Amino acid sequence: MGATLLALLSGIGIWRLSRESVGSLLVLGEVLPVSGLSGVQAFPALSPDGNQVAFVIEGRQNPGIYTTLIGGEKPLQLTSNAGDSSPTWSPNGGQIAFTRFSINPRQLSICVIPALGGTEHKLYTLPYTDCIRFHTQMAVAPCG
Repeated sequence: MGATLLALLSGIGIWRLSRESVGSLLVLGEVLPVSGLSGVQAFPALSPDGNQVAFVIEGRQNPGIYTTLIGGEKPLQLTSNAGDSSPTWSPNGGQIAFTRFSINPRQLSICVIPALGGTEHKLYTLPYTDCIRFHTQMAVAPCG
């Protein structure tokens, strides 16, 4: 009976301690911008290793896809098109896929660019109408 009571009290103590730890983590959390650049920062995507984030800056100044190290100071601008959206990392972290909306001609393209910058490549293009213009979430298959 003593061992059962000790086990029960230990379990309650651990459960209570774990609840207090989780609560204190939630209180300490802050929401911070990814970078100090102007414009709306949207569609963040963590790299597979968790050390970088790709994101979109929407607005009139410096629109496009960016990457930065977590806790880093200076983001790297990969694209400069205001229609770029929804960055998605490749499984090995070497490339970033994204969507590009264009007005003239009215089309949606799926593109990739090296994560460290370089030449972007258009993989697929299709026409769109206003009723299907939305920010698309993508996933890259493990085989690339």
